[in-house]
Amino acid sequence: MVSKKSNRPLIDNCYQLKVAYLKDRGYFLEGAKRSGTITFGSGKKLLIVAFKLKLGVAGKENVYLLFDNVINGEHIRHVQKVNLIRKSSNLNIGFRYYFLCPISNKNATVLYKAPGSLNFMHRTAYKDRLYYADQLKSTQQKSCNYEEVKMELKELKKQLKHGKCRKGKFWTMGKIASLKEKLNRHEKNREKKLLIFSKSKGIMELTESQLNGDYMKSKSK
Repeated sequence: MVSKKSNRPLIDNCYQLKVAYLKDRGYFLEGAKRSGTITFGSGKKLLIVAFKLKLGVAGKENVYLLFDNVINGEHIRHVQKVNLIRKSSNLNIGFRYYFLCPISNKNATVLYKAPGSLNFMHRTAYKDRLYYADQLKSTQQKSCNYEEVKMELKELKKQLKHGKCRKGKFWTMGKIASLKEKLNRHEKNREKKLLIFSKSKGIMELTESQLNGDYMKSKSK
């Protein structure tokens, strides 16, 4: 029997249109070129999107996308218009741009085109929501991932200690804090699962800290 989870769409399998891609290549700068192409994937999954930006008064800016959809083996030319939202940055230095999803009307810095989808959309606009691979892992798989996180944390601490951070000191410190938080959440969930009362057997399974603490004291009275 095939698990329902295995049929759920993954974000990793989607084409992703990012505001950051356009910004990093200077398309939002005054006097910059307003058209180009973005290449996604390769081989049978190759998708080339031609785009053209029209920047004007805030609220009247948009991106035109031109690409081929493959439907039943046939290439069908498709044009999609996506509105751009321009907002002042928090520091009032320049602007931040967002896509306005044509389906959900939500602001987004990334739009996704899932397999079989006609348009690029916000991830919540899909009938079956898009998932990250980690969200669909079984408890056993997550347990293996827990060991991988511990190993990664150990390696990053080693890099920081010897001043040999591959991605920079501040990135490494931030990553270490993030991994520690992840491990703490796992440990809390693990302790909750260890405390199980079985009515059929009349057995209570406790954490090691509880066995060495108040529970044993109460038993000795």
